[in-house]
Amino acid sequence: MKRIVFICFQIFLLFQFCFAQPNGLIGKRTSKNESIEFTIGPGYCFGDQFMLPTKMPFALGDNWDMSLGYRRMYSTNFGYKVTLQYGSYGGYDESTRCHDVGYLCFNSDVTSASLRGEYSYNLGQSSYDHLNLLSFYTFLGLGILNSNVTFAPSAYQGKSNTVAGTLPFGGGLKYHLNENLSLGTEFNYQYVFSDYVDGYSPAVVGNNDVLLGLSFTFEYQLF
Repeated sequence: MKRIVFICFQIFLLFQFCFAQPNGLIGKRTSKNESIEFTIGPGYCFGDQFMLPTKMPFALGDNWDMSLGYRRMYSTNFGYKVTLQYGSYGGYDESTRCHDVGYLCFNSDVTSASLRGEYSYNLGQSSYDHLNLLSFYTFLGLGILNSNVTFAPSAYQGKSNTVAGTLPFGGGLKYHLNENLSLGTEFNYQYVFSDYVDGYSPAVVGNNDVLLGLSFTFEYQLF
């Protein structure tokens, strides 16, 4: 229920920003509307109950993701982004309170592709060259992922491969260094239409998995 409320809230924000544009509350985009973007940062797979990350993010390479995307924006501040993403997620559970199969331990290599709609608006402008300094954006889309899972030898051996649809949504903030380059951060929430991203699906829990990421973004304007 909480996930449905959060999705509805994201859609509500998107429509609020749409109505702010005609009233002059949000600045329009500059002439360059096509860009490529690279993101990297810590991530986590919210799998089955009592699962813990195998290592702290970035400590030894587990629980992180990166992506490369092409973005096309229009003068109305609407646009779209095509993204290819790779992530590595791990977790373990030494408790048997939510299952009866014993010790669980996994590492998932996840690749995904998505198409998402975006709405962006500017928060400030440089008095020197009239460059929009800050941009905030929200997005909602659809995607597909492939999860390849390996299990610890002593752990229960679950499902090793899963293909499933995803519902990515979130938002980000960008700081424009100049007309071509911007840096920022992005919050990415991916609801997965499967409970097997981590290879396990205990009957008692039965919730689908979620991928959560907080990334650093690097964007370069093409045209």
